[in-house]
Amino acid sequence: MFKRFTGHLFYKIGLLVILFSMLLTGVIFYTVDYYYTEQDTILDAQELYFYGYIVNGWDFPKDSIKIKNEIDSLHFNVTFYNSDSLLLWFYPDLVDPDGYFSYADSRNMEVMHGVKNPLFVSVGSSNTDEYLTYVKKDSLHVFVAVDQEVSPEYVNYFPPIVVSLLFMVVFNFFIRRFLRPIHFMRERIRGFHDGDLKSKISVAGNDELAGLSISINKLMADIKTLLSQKQQLLLDVSHELRSPLARMRLLVEMLPEHKNRARLVDEVVFLEGMISNLLFSDKLSVPYKNLDFDNIKISNLIIKILDLINVDSKKIKIMNSIPTVRVVIDETKMIIAIRNLIDNALKYGDSLHPVEISIYQNNQNYIIDIKNYGEKIDSDDLNDILLPFFRSKKNKHGVPGFGLGLTICKKIIEAHDGRFYIKSNNEFTTFSVEIPMKKQ
Repeated sequence: MFKRFTGHLFYKIGLLVILFSMLLTGVIFYTVDYYYTEQDTILDAQELYFYGYIVNGWDFPKDSIKIKNEIDSLHFNVTFYNSDSLLLWFYPDLVDPDGYFSYADSRNMEVMHGVKNPLFVSVGSSNTDEYLTYVKKDSLHVFVAVDQEVSPEYVNYFPPIVVSLLFMVVFNFFIRRFLRPIHFMRERIRGFHDGDLKSKISVAGNDELAGLSISINKLMADIKTLLSQKQQLLLDVSHELRSPLARMRLLVEMLPEHKNRARLVDEVVFLEGMISNLLFSDKLSVPYKNLDFDNIKISNLIIKILDLINVDSKKIKIMNSIPTVRVVIDETKMIIAIRNLIDNALKYGDSLHPVEISIYQNNQNYIIDIKNYGEKIDSDDLNDILLPFFRSKKNKHGVPGFGLGLTICKKIIEAHDGRFYIKSNNEFTTFSVEIPMKKQ
């Protein structure tokens, strides 16, 4: 999941923004908190002086009415204890100092800032998390609590988090807008892979990405020109080669009967076949493959292929009933591919065993297996047998060819988004064609 997330540029940038925002939030909060809690303690000194000054002016219990008026005016809750921690008086609500813990006191403030307090004053909190101020006057212990609700500390994180989220949303919007040309480039390359040589990337602005888009458009145009020139060159060369071959074929036919006449005809036919296969293989190459898709029945496809193979029907055996399903394929090219595989199985297989054909469905694919019995294909050859012009040095059958048949089959099948694979052991070899289900 993490690899998929980091596999997209936008997600990578978003992840960096999130990490940066979290770091920014932490730094801002720490800096502000440190500044106000550690550095700006002069405010604490002044606050402690204020409490010391107020309590120092109270003559308890003689001035009880005056004390109540000041408490009401300042919205305090005040409780008096004696030196034995016995409750003497409170107004208006009781302040419970149980578990009181001091954060700062007037002695420290005097050392730090030189603020002299008439009484000893400290600030802290109790077990109930109530913020308290403690003042010692003679034998009295006075605890003062402000009648207010104090927000929890984590609330301080909310503003920077909200700002960070807003920043991420705005930043993501602009990043996606600025990097939109990358999306266009990716879609253009996908189209090029699928055979689209005409479309261009929309160019917006004049920055580096715009320059890159212009360069890619020019590159695509150059590739299109080169491919067209290559195709035209192959057509011209094939035409120039076929013309003398046709004349040679005519001249050979006009020769008197001779033992080498048939061999000459075979060589001419071989050269014509090589030229045709080279052209056909080139037309199937990515990215300028062209397929004429049609919705046909698999049973009709197999029947047409068998009709084109001029061999004894006993040499080919259908192992199961052919499914009455339809597939979306280029019928002509698929016939060429499967026919080549059957011809190959007949040439290299044991003539005493028929070639077995099995057709079945596996998940979302139709599979055609062509099996022939005989010698195992060497493991080294199995890795190279699909390469153009590959001819095994261990070929004991003496079958003529130029190593393009299986290459063409592979290209046709992959052009249909299918798979072609070979399995071979000491008993038999299986050529498998896997065609995905498609709806036209």
